[in-house]
Amino acid sequence: MNRRPARRKQVDRAFARARCERARGFLDAARVIDARPEADANACVSNAVLAGIAAGDAICAAALGEISASQNHADAADLLATVDRDLGRKLASLIGLKAQSQYGAELISAANRRVAVRYAAVLVEAAVARV
Repeated sequence: MNRRPARRKQVDRAFARARCERARGFLDAARVIDARPEADANACVSNAVLAGIAAGDAICAAALGEISASQNHADAADLLATVDRDLGRKLASLIGLKAQSQYGAELISAANRRVAVRYAAVLVEAAVARV
């Protein structure tokens, strides 16, 4: 079965800068929560996921002048992979934690918490460097 091409939205550099700032804010929140061992891992990971999504948008906006407008966040990771394969993989990994961190009843593992914050940081750093 062939997938339909994902919807995309044309954006400008101002959009890229704004999404980069949102990414930095979400990463800051994830780090604050991560610094408190007793804090809810899901809240930490949820902010890391949001940081990664915003950073991916910023990178794509700066490099391509467009972002994914699909309801499926995996399409955003696929688009990012056209700019940088490794960053696309990291975003896909974060997106894989989205449902559990935001809607699940079970706590995210400490290992996934560490990976999420690390991947979000890599994505945000890449966005800052490119925007």
